[in-house]
Amino acid sequence: MEIKNSKELKKYNRYIILNQIIERQPISRTELAEILNVSHTTISQLVKELIEEDLVVESYTKSTGGRPPKILSFKGYNKYIITLSFKETVISLAIFDLNFKLLHAEKINVKDNELTGLIEVIGDVLERLILEKKIKKKQILAMGISVPGIYKDNQDLIISSTAPYLNGQSLMKKIKNKVDFCPVFIQNDANIAVHYEWNYMLKKRYDNLIFIYIGDGIGSGIIIGNKLYSGSHGNAGELGHMQVKSTGKRCICGGTGCLEMLSSIKAIENEFKEKVYFTIDEIIKGYLSGEEKCKRVIDRAVKYFARALSSMVSFFDPEIIILGDFHNLYRGKIKDKLEEEMKKSHIFCVEDRPELILRNDRGDYQFSALYIYVFEHWKKEI
Repeated sequence: MEIKNSKELKKYNRYIILNQIIERQPISRTELAEILNVSHTTISQLVKELIEEDLVVESYTKSTGGRPPKILSFKGYNKYIITLSFKETVISLAIFDLNFKLLHAEKINVKDNELTGLIEVIGDVLERLILEKKIKKKQILAMGISVPGIYKDNQDLIISSTAPYLNGQSLMKKIKNKVDFCPVFIQNDANIAVHYEWNYMLKKRYDNLIFIYIGDGIGSGIIIGNKLYSGSHGNAGELGHMQVKSTGKRCICGGTGCLEMLSSIKAIENEFKEKVYFTIDEIIKGYLSGEEKCKRVIDRAVKYFARALSSMVSFFDPEIIILGDFHNLYRGKIKDKLEEEMKKSHIFCVEDRPELILRNDRGDYQFSALYIYVFEHWKKEI
C-alpha cells in the first residue's frame, strides 16, 4: 500500500491494528505495540476509536496478583455481511456475521431473464430476512456480489456472462436502488475464488497461483506476486475464450474453437442432447463405468482443457493450480488424466510443473469465498 499523507497513514494503522486484534484476539495493547512496532500512543488512540465505533471490546483478564491486565477482542457478532452469488438459473443469498458465522442461506430461482424483476425479488427477500432476524440496516456493513463473466467496475457493466440476464447490465446501479444502506462490492466469481484460496485456504503460502472454475462456462482467477491480477481492462482470466481449436461452434464472445465450447459442463451435456438428455452427473457416472461415448466426450474435453492449462502454465508460471467445481466428481481420475496430458507439453524443467489441487465444491464455498473477499475489503475501507 502506497501511503501519501498522514490521513492515509492513520487509515493504514487502523487497518493493521484491527486485523491483528481479529487474528490474535484476545490481545493487549502492549502486545499490539510490540508486534506492530507502533508507539503505545498511536495504539491507544486508534484502539479508543475502534471501541467507540463498537468494533472492539475491552475486558479484564484474571489477575494473578496486582492490577488485572486489559485485553482487546473484535466485536463481530452483531454486525453483518450479505452475499449474493449470481448464476444462470439461480441466485444464492447468504447472511454472515463478522465472526464468519453463516446465519442464513437460501436460493432464488431465476424464472425469467429480466434483471429488474430479479432485483425486486432480492429486495423483498432481504426485507423479510431483516425482519425475521431482527437486524437493523445500520448493522449491515457491506454486501458482496459474485457474477459469472467480466465486471467492468469503471463502467458498471457486465459482459461475456453465462447468465444472459446479466449481459450488458449496470448491476451496481440497479442493486443500489434497492440496497442503499451499505457499500456494495461486485467481482467476477473466479477472482473471488482465487482470492479466497490464496488468502484463507492456503494462508498466503504461495505468491503465484491460479484458480480455474469449470461450470456452464470456464473462468480463472489469477494471483501474481500476492496480488489479484485482472489485467489492464479487467478482462484477465477469461480462460474459456482461449482458442484451442481452429474451428467449432460459435461462442458468446463471437469466436470459434473456444475452450468453453469444448470443455465446459454445458458443452459436455450438449453432446448428448441430440438423442437422449444426460446430466453431467450421469455422464461422469458413464465415464467412470467405461461407457464408450461418455469416455470419448470426456477425454476430448480433457485434451483441450489440458492444452489450455499448459498455455496458462507457460504464460504465468504458477506455483499451484486449483481446479474447482465439477472436477471432484471424477474421484481423482481427472487429475491423473490432466497430468498425463500436461506431460506432453513443453515445460523447461519437470520440477517446475505446478501442483494441481482438486477443490471440492461444498455447498457454502462461494458464500465463504465472497464473505472473505468483502470482509478483507471492508477492513481496509473503514
